[in-house]
Amino acid sequence: MNKNVIYGLIVLILVAGAVMFFFERNGAEDGEEATGDVSGLRVGENAVYVPEQKPGRSVLVGLVVLAEGGFVVIHEDVNASPGPIIGASGYLPAGETKNVSITLTRETTQGDMLMAMLHRDAGDQSFAAADDPGVVENGGIVMMNFSVSENAPEPGEVAL
Repeated sequence: MNKNVIYGLIVLILVAGAVMFFFERNGAEDGEEATGDVSGLRVGENAVYVPEQKPGRSVLVGLVVLAEGGFVVIHEDVNASPGPIIGASGYLPAGETKNVSITLTRETTQGDMLMAMLHRDAGDQSFAAADDPGVVENGGIVMMNFSVSENAPEPGEVAL
C-alpha cells in the first residue's frame, strides 16, 4: 500500500476515535466519568422519561431528573392537555432516579394516552395537587406523553 493511504487511514481512525470520545463524554461534569446515561441529552435541569406501558394499575417511569425534590404525577390526557390526576410518586430527592413505580387510582386500558408531569415539593415531602406546582423550565411545564398498549414491552428494569 502507498504510504499516503496508510497515513490517511491512521488520521481517519484518530479523528473517528476523538469524535466518539467527545460524544461519550458529552453531558459528564468536569472530573466525572461518563456513564452512558441519556441524561446527557437533556435540555435542562429537569426531565422525565416514560416508555410505552402495558394496561394495568401501575406505571413504571424509566427516568426522573429533578433540580429540587418533588414528584412525578400521572395525568389523563384530555385533548392533549393534562386532565385528572390518576397517580403520583412518593417524594423524590433532587438528582436522577430510575425505575419509579407509581400505583394508579384506576386501571389503564389499551389506547389510553397519559402524561407524566414533574411537580415541585412545597416542603412537606407529601404530594398535594393544590400546593405542589408543576416544574416549569424553558417556559413550559416539564412533562411527557406516553401511551398504553398491550404490545408494550414487559415492565422491568429500564436500561438507560
